[in-house]
Amino acid sequence: MNEHEITFVKRVAQLGTVFVARPGRGDLEFIRPKGWPDLDPAENTTRLRTYKPGDGLVFVTNERLAVIDVDTKNGADLNQVADWLNELDVLTYAYVHTPSGGAHIYIDGHPDLPNIAADSDRDGLEGLPGVEIASHRRAVFLPGTSRPKYDGAGYRIEFDELDRMGDSDPTSTERLLAWIADHRVRPAVKPFTPSVPWRGGAPTDREAKYLEAALTGQVDEIAAMGPNSGRNHALFTGALKLGNYVAGAGLDEGRVEAALTDAAQSCGLLDEDGPAAVMATIRSGIRAGKQNPKAVPDPSPRTTSSTSSTGSPGSIERGSEPETTGSTASTGSTGSFESPTEPVQPLAEILDEIRRHFTNYVQTVAPSDLDILTLWTAHTHVCEETYTSPRLVLDSPIHGSGKTTVLEHIERLALRPVQMSTISSPALLVRMLVDGPRTIEIDEVDRSLNPNKPGIEDIIAVLNSGYKRGATRPVLVPSKEDGWVSKEMPTFAPVVMAGNAPDLPEDTRSRCITVLLMPAQDGDIEETDWELIEPEVLNLGERTAASLNAVREQIRSNRPEVPKGCIGRMKERWLPLKRVAAAASPEWAAKVDQLIEQDIESEKLMRDEGLQTLPPHIQLLHDIHTTMLDEDTFIETNVLIARLIACNPQRWSAQSTFGKDLTAQRLGRMLVKHYRIHSGRQGGTGPRGYHRDSFATAFKLMRVGSVEPEKKPAQPVEPAEPVVNQ
Repeated sequence: MNEHEITFVKRVAQLGTVFVARPGRGDLEFIRPKGWPDLDPAENTTRLRTYKPGDGLVFVTNERLAVIDVDTKNGADLNQVADWLNELDVLTYAYVHTPSGGAHIYIDGHPDLPNIAADSDRDGLEGLPGVEIASHRRAVFLPGTSRPKYDGAGYRIEFDELDRMGDSDPTSTERLLAWIADHRVRPAVKPFTPSVPWRGGAPTDREAKYLEAALTGQVDEIAAMGPNSGRNHALFTGALKLGNYVAGAGLDEGRVEAALTDAAQSCGLLDEDGPAAVMATIRSGIRAGKQNPKAVPDPSPRTTSSTSSTGSPGSIERGSEPETTGSTASTGSTGSFESPTEPVQPLAEILDEIRRHFTNYVQTVAPSDLDILTLWTAHTHVCEETYTSPRLVLDSPIHGSGKTTVLEHIERLALRPVQMSTISSPALLVRMLVDGPRTIEIDEVDRSLNPNKPGIEDIIAVLNSGYKRGATRPVLVPSKEDGWVSKEMPTFAPVVMAGNAPDLPEDTRSRCITVLLMPAQDGDIEETDWELIEPEVLNLGERTAASLNAVREQIRSNRPEVPKGCIGRMKERWLPLKRVAAAASPEWAAKVDQLIEQDIESEKLMRDEGLQTLPPHIQLLHDIHTTMLDEDTFIETNVLIARLIACNPQRWSAQSTFGKDLTAQRLGRMLVKHYRIHSGRQGGTGPRGYHRDSFATAFKLMRVGSVEPEKKPAQPVEPAEPVVNQ
């Protein structure tokens, strides 16, 4: 590196994360370190000290500094881009010539400045073909990097004024944002149509370049992923896409396995999961993809703008690979062919398709339950953006209602699913989530989560806490130095539970949305034959993930209104589905509002009819009020317990799920813990009990009856005896 390049890299390092990428192996040009999007910028200096010639230097774009990538090989015109920025009065702080003959233009970042990708067939920005924007967590090569694929050519600095950061007029960025909003191209929908299986023979040069681009694109994307980013799911999806081309275009299957294994090594997945698990994922994806052959598409004509360069003569023009990670542009070809990346389908169409799918294979009591299944399954892909994830309960009055079948369909449509017929320990549950959220499917929950099962309380606690993003649980993990150490492990994950009228704790039920299934009659629904329909369903799951990924930021930033009365825990249940629906269409948003209004009305009717189960401490207060007589000023504890058992044996006798009669200790714990009501002795002597007026405040605040405090002074109360292990 020369002195000018060193100064430039140091200036960029003051504005964000910079890291060193090592020369790659095989098809990988460079290998990025694990978790590169989340590296600490405070460690930039330490990382840069490890740089040596042949390494790549990479900047991670952020809200302070963004990069416009001008790719002349995809039709971009450098002069046109310069005029565009001048017209908007956008200040450029640096201009770097890229090895492919394009440019990197450094501008102010902004929280609302989107990442923009363009490929060889579609402008990312209307009227600006080949222009991309790397704004948030995208990797951009810096001067000092030599690119082997461009015969060792590097990045040349035209000018560097990064020390002027902050001099620009903020309104210029606002103008840029407004222009992008008006000119951003939305991809057209293109359905996937299986091709005739490949019949052998060598691919043509054009087909070979296309297949190379498809392979390289998948490998680079996986290799760049960090922890907690869904690497295993991405590996399966990448293998599935490439499996399409193995069966339909003759892509070498062994080479796909080797390249994806290298990518898993680069992102750290191979070290964490082990070679056997990684190879199983790759081969499973390829096997699924081969069931849907896909040929290399025919070339399509493309019109490009005239190219010109502001750089010096002799600019290298080799290939058309984008310089920013995450782009969808094709690589390594000067010809014109369709990008291997499928266009993203609009979310509303995806939701409609998922609902039709469930309609074909699932029998629900109410049609609105199909809307719940659709939205809940979709939300799993953006659960971190929705902040909470309601627990989905698949209930039915009898066996044979299709609960396991629904789980199988969700397994192929949801985010990184894992089926669990039983959960042996909470530690196992959280260890499955260490690499990011997964959709947990629990079958036969009426048995696997039976409250009388030993240790089930800890598992229920994990399921309850994990419905909110950021929840963790301490778990002992092995350490080379200290044997075992405690580590906070994530518990956040979407959970679907299936069972016949499962006896779930009330605090778990308050986090649940229930779908009621019924046995289907002959001809009502189609038979689920996975041998025939699995490729189609997996493809729908893949398109669902892509569609949700395209609106991820919109879902994260938008908190749509919900009907009046939807508050507290109910809002935490329904808002995630409303956020997904609002990102799709007004029609889907209206469906969620209708579901919420039905839920509000249902709770009201259950309260009016006395069918809604209250938490034990709330029911206790209601039953105490019911059993109190007008003449009661002091009730002995044993008398109060006898009245409660007679009033509500299902709650307070041995007939209850607790399995034994209410005791003085249990009664005292509930009253002290929830209402600060202590027992005492009348006049300081005699048996222990409770003064009537000690309940007055709790009755009033909890809206139990209409009891007024006694007018006469309360009798002195002796402090209650301490309760052990309260």
